[in-house]
Amino acid sequence: MFLVMGVTGKVGGATARHLLAHGKRVRALVRSREKAADWMDQGVELVDGDWNDTAAIERALDGVDGAFVMLPAVWAPSPDFKEAKGVIANYVEVLTKAAPPRVVALSSMGANRTSGLGMITALSLLEQGFRDLASPVAVVRAGGFFENFLYGLHVAQGGTLPVYYNPTSRKSTMVATLSRGPSGRQRSSSSASRRAKPDRLKRCSRPSTPAGWTSASLARSTSPAQRFPAMSSRRPIRPPRRRSAQR
Repeated sequence: MFLVMGVTGKVGGATARHLLAHGKRVRALVRSREKAADWMDQGVELVDGDWNDTAAIERALDGVDGAFVMLPAVWAPSPDFKEAKGVIANYVEVLTKAAPPRVVALSSMGANRTSGLGMITALSLLEQGFRDLASPVAVVRAGGFFENFLYGLHVAQGGTLPVYYNPTSRKSTMVATLSRGPSGRQRSSSSASRRAKPDRLKRCSRPSTPAGWTSASLARSTSPAQRFPAMSSRRPIRPPRRRSAQR
C-alpha cells in the first residue's frame, strides 16, 4: 500500500496512475470524496482529512510501504511562510511516529538553496524539515511544469500569454507531470530507497528539457502564427521572428 498526497492534482494523480498500472495498492488523503470519486472507482482507498489534520495523516500512513508527499499550493503566502511551516510540522510529526519504509517528497529545482527563492522557499523548508527523519527520503526536484501555462491560454487569445518568469528570455528547465508520475512511483516503490542512509536526503531526477525553454519560446509554441507575445510581470516581450532560410 502506498499513500499518495494530492491525488486529485496533476502530479499526485500521475503518481497514483503509475502505481496502479504496476499493480500497487494506493491510498489517498482527500478533503472531498466527491472530487475523488473517480479514484475510488479505480480501487484507491480514500481517507478523509487534509494537510492540517495530523490524526488523518497518521491514519493514512498506517501500514504503508511508502508515501508520496507534497505541499499544498499557496499562491499568496505569508512573509514568514507560516502556512508551509504548519504543514511541514504536521508531516514531520506523523512521519516520525509512523516511520514508513520510504518517503518521496515533491520539491523544485533551486530548493537546495536557502535564500532568494521567493515561493520556492516553502520547498526549501520542506527539505530542511525532512533531513532528520528516520525514514529514507527521496526528493524529486522538478523543473517548471508545462501544464502551468495552460491556465493562461484563454487569456492568450487576446494576444498576450501571461507568465511568471522574468526576464522572459531566460532559459529554464521544464517538465511535464506525466514525467514526474513515473519518477514518484519508482522512488516510492523502489527497494533502493530502503538502502538509503536515514540521515541524508536522496536527490532523484529525470531528464527534463536539456536546452531549456524561455517564456518567449513557449509563447511561440502556443501560436504558429506567432500572435502571442510573452508578458512578464514587468513588461510584454514579443518573441523574435523566425529568420527565413538563407539561399
